[in-house]
Amino acid sequence: MSTPTRPAPPGLEIPCPPCSVCSEETNASPDRTFDCEHCECSWSTDNPEQPGEWWEPEAPQCRSTRKPYIHLTQLNPEIRDQVVRCLLHEGHGGKWHYAADIGWTGASA
Repeated sequence: MSTPTRPAPPGLEIPCPPCSVCSEETNASPDRTFDCEHCECSWSTDNPEQPGEWWEPEAPQCRSTRKPYIHLTQLNPEIRDQVVRCLLHEGHGGKWHYAADIGWTGASA
């Protein structure tokens, strides 16, 4: 009597980490990087905890700013009035800060 053989377990599907700028899932590329097409930046798959790289590092930074805590009146004014500047390049497209309800001010993308 022969012993039946089981098929090998299916391969694993490893999720890519989220982008540290926009929180969208990154893509694994053949050149061993995690890429975010929305933000145009990459991180090494060998050391993803290290700072990433912009695809166009010399591009001017977007001038749009926002106060993410302005609606939290219970916070200390020093925290509530903090201004955060968009990290993407000037003229970037996409959904990242066109909506007035998330508090972007200054230049438009």
